[in-house]
Formats: sequence, C-alpha cells, structure tokens
Amino acid sequence: MSAIAALSRLSARSSLTSQVMRGGHSHSNYQAPGSNLPFQVVGKSALSLHVKVWAFMITGFSLPFVAVKFQAWKKG
Repeated sequence: MSAIAALSRLSARSSLTSQVMRGGHSHSNYQAPGSNLPFQVVGKSALSLHVKVWAFMITGFSLPFVAVKFQAWKKG
C-alpha cells in the first residue's frame, strides 16, 4: 500500500471519528424527552400516542403474515 493511500485512510478515519464525537449529545444542552416533537405529549395524550404507535407497528408487522395466510387459504 502506498504512503498516500495509508495517509488518506488514516485522515478519513480520524475525521469520521471526530464527527461522531461532535454529535452534540453533551449534557450542557439537555432537553426533555419529546421536546423535539412538533406536538405536545402530556397526560392522557401520552397514553393515546403510545397506543396509536403500537397499533401502527403491530399492523405493519402482521400484515405480510395475514396476506400469506389469506393466499394459502384462497389457494387450498
């Protein structure tokens, strides 16, 4: 491997590492969970959001299995 290629790979690795370290996850600018959402989540709406998100995920995950079962039932 040439010296230029080795130097290039080393500088790319160090720049990626420094970008990750500058990710802004320090405790000095801490914000409450959910503060970056475009809507407020407090009280009963938090439970409602929780139920809606889980219903969405369960529907999306189970839909392919239901489709396969339906196709197998339709064929046989």
